[in-house]
Formats: sequence, structure tokens, C-alpha cells
Amino acid sequence: MLHVGDSFTDASFQQNLAPRFKAAGVRYVVDATTATYTTTWAYDSAFREWLGRGPSLVIVTLGANEVDIPFPSQHAHPVERIARAVAAAGASCVWTAPPMWKKDTGILQVIHDHCAPCLFFDSDAVLGELRPDERQRDGIHPNERGGARWADAFWQWLSDHRDASRPGWSLRPFEVR
Repeated sequence: MLHVGDSFTDASFQQNLAPRFKAAGVRYVVDATTATYTTTWAYDSAFREWLGRGPSLVIVTLGANEVDIPFPSQHAHPVERIARAVAAAGASCVWTAPPMWKKDTGILQVIHDHCAPCLFFDSDAVLGELRPDERQRDGIHPNERGGARWADAFWQWLSDHRDASRPGWSLRPFEVR
């Protein structure tokens, strides 16, 4: 199991997911870098190396650093490139949108529309907005409480979408694209 992403990955999200994957007997590997973008990961050789190790599930947590870019459609190709690389590795994939702290200029819609065959996890739609007391002092990243609630919502969603009739972490799609 591979989880890649930006600083939101390390904002009490992966810290709350790790024990759950461990309890499920799954090796959970995280590669997160602060201030990275879809354009960074789309061409990252280390990401390709991780995919070469054959994870059955890849969680992508990217998009937070792109919430106020003026032309989000220019990031469609990098989103597609990431999704195609995961699919080529034979892994199931979920793209998790960050819990938003402000209105974005359209990157989340671009990710939603271009991340197939990855499933799209709309954090705000599933867990609702994080309250101010669930964010770090920067007002952006989840704190321990917010990260725990985010991880709870994601874990439940992941469990609901897991296809137990197939090996590994195969997922059932929840929408027609």
C-alpha cells in the first residue's frame, strides 16, 4: 500500500491511517513532501520506483498547493499522467482531495474529471468542513483532531468501496465517469 502526496498527507492523516493498515496486516508506505504539486509527482522518478514495487492500492493526496492557481485546467495532463502510471502498475487508486480551508479556483474539479481510473474522495463532501478548532495554527492543515476525523471518514469510505471478492485492495467504483 502506497500513500503519496503533499503536506496534507502528514497533517495527522497518514498518522491516523497507519495503525489501521497495520491492524489489517498491510504494509503502509508513505512518501509525502511539503509544497509539492501534481506537476511534481507526474514526472517524479521516485514515484515510478515506488509503483514498480507493486502496491495493490495507491492513495494520492495532492492538490492543496494548487487551490489558487489561475488556470487549473493546465494541470489536467499531470493528473492524468499520475493516474495512468498507477493503473499501469496494476494498483487500485484513490485520489483524496484535501479538506478545504478556502474556495479553490477549480483544481478539485480538474482532479475529479481527470483522475480516472483512480476514484475521487471528496473530503469535504464526506466529512463536512473542518472546524477552526480542527486546524493547525496556520488555519490550513488539519491538527490531530481534524486529521483523526478526516482519517475516520476516509477509512469508512475506503472500507465501503473495497471489493472483498477480489484480491488485494481492489475498489468498487461509486460513480460513472
